[in-house]
Amino acid sequence: MVKTETCWNFRSLSNVGYGQIMFNRKNCSAHRTSYELKFGKVPSGLVVDHICNNRACVNPDHLEAKTNRDNILRGVGPTARNSRKTKCKNGHELSAYKNPKRKGWRMCKVCNTIRTREWKIRSALKKEMG
Repeated sequence: MVKTETCWNFRSLSNVGYGQIMFNRKNCSAHRTSYELKFGKVPSGLVVDHICNNRACVNPDHLEAKTNRDNILRGVGPTARNSRKTKCKNGHELSAYKNPKRKGWRMCKVCNTIRTREWKIRSALKKEMG
């Protein structure tokens, strides 16, 4: 959920677009410093997430402490995009089926069944051909 207030864009940015600040003689992330000044220390195991999706923003009302997993999945990168898919490239539903050999990978059960059948047919033909 994006807040209605405007972003506070920090001007001194790192090469990946995050604000950088010198605070207590240490180089720090400006958004993390902003969060800590308003809300206190970031709980252990959590990261500061921009709910406005603007890396340069230091408005503490646009920042939330989240797990790294939640931060990544809420984003716009390939991992987040793939996690939101509901159908495979052939239009079949991507249900809760998971490949037992590849932990965490979703795959289409229909396409996997077709692929397995085709592989078995090719293998049988190779044996016959010698």
